[in-house]
Amino acid sequence: MSQLSRQRNFILFIFLLAPPSIYYVDPPTETGTEENVTLACHASGLPQPTFTWITPDGHAVNATAPVYESEVLDDGIENRRGKIVQEDGSLLIFNTRVVYQGVYKCVAINVVGQDSKTVNLTVKEGKNRIYLVCHFKTIFVLARVTRSSCIGK
Repeated sequence: MSQLSRQRNFILFIFLLAPPSIYYVDPPTETGTEENVTLACHASGLPQPTFTWITPDGHAVNATAPVYESEVLDDGIENRRGKIVQEDGSLLIFNTRVVYQGVYKCVAINVVGQDSKTVNLTVKEGKNRIYLVCHFKTIFVLARVTRSSCIGK
């Protein structure tokens, strides 16, 4: 047999793994009651991490375990509240209550490890709306905004 016929082919698989690393969480956030707020948490890792949020009262919320509450109002209408982890890892809190305020912990997890960071949520009684009067040339406009500023000339 010649030297050439004895060659063997090898297939080499390289698996790259990296533990989660949270590179962004929202700064402290303030909202009013009966509003919706999203707390962002972004992480890198291989494989891509999944997210679990720990609420101030100690409940774990993740993609497979959302938290829902409901109450029936005097007029018979059902009012739903809850916390849901969205596809991007952020936590959606809808129909906020004052008791929802506190420190929320985002935990990013994969097979290699985990990382966590916290964000503080303040919930104040009433709607968290700001009313600005903007001057555009000689016309005054009253605008309702929640997180932007009035820019005009």
